[in-house]
Amino acid sequence: MQQFQRSSPTRQIAQGSEEMTDEQSPPYHAKDEVDEAARAAERARLRQGIMHVRIDHFYCTMEELLDPALRGQSFIVGTGTGRPNEPGRVIDVSPAAARLGLVAGMPLRRAHRLAPRTRFLPASYDHYQPVLQQLKDRYRAYSRIIETLPVSDAFIDLRGCELPFTSPVMLAERLCAEIAELGLSAMIGVANGKSTAELAALMSRKDGRQGVLYIPHGREASFVQTLPLSILLRMRAAGTGQATALPELSENSENNEIEGKTEQVDPVAVAEMVAHLRDFGITSFAQVATLTEEG
Repeated sequence: MQQFQRSSPTRQIAQGSEEMTDEQSPPYHAKDEVDEAARAAERARLRQGIMHVRIDHFYCTMEELLDPALRGQSFIVGTGTGRPNEPGRVIDVSPAAARLGLVAGMPLRRAHRLAPRTRFLPASYDHYQPVLQQLKDRYRAYSRIIETLPVSDAFIDLRGCELPFTSPVMLAERLCAEIAELGLSAMIGVANGKSTAELAALMSRKDGRQGVLYIPHGREASFVQTLPLSILLRMRAAGTGQATALPELSENSENNEIEGKTEQVDPVAVAEMVAHLRDFGITSFAQVATLTEEG
């Protein structure tokens, strides 16, 4: 006997629902594609920045780690033998020495005249190497592209960052905490250009900040105009461009990292320019912005 299967109303309704869902699915898929494209664009935007890392008082901190008795004392680290009766310059000063008016770049003999009781030390580069290597390893973990500045600082190009992150600030705070585990204090600035990132790093512990300052794209000019020209005396990197572009990597390449050396500013030329402008009463970037070619 031939048997017939009757489709139940419930089955027909279910089939109708499936057909309706199939008809309606394209708009939802299109929306998902738009959302994914937006998320991809946001990820790309976040990776357009440069992160500048500056280790605050690296030399003096390292000497304190080697000799804890130096903590709280007035001392400087100088070039060569570090002796104040020989030609040379101050590389770094302890916080106590800074309160006496000593600054990096000052001739050793002048520093001795200003603070004769301050202790003068040479740089112990051999002892710094293990920590410097750990720092470099930290930097490489955050990007395949880094540009180094003597001796411990770096520019980190976020275009080479393979870590997932939703905010450059969170990424910088994470790195800042990792550097603190080494006993060092980091100042980190994040911006679209190297110079702005370095300025941000120099301001990252001002006004209650905890070592990280992010300047969003489009806010660079308003940020810089709030700064005094004297901050240029603390800058080390020359140029305003982006870090090196991502290299074309072959599939068989074993080393997918690139490291560059950035040019440094001429401190004497910068100091002369700042002093010249100060003679005309110009002490801030905001005042420079109002100048015309006629003066």
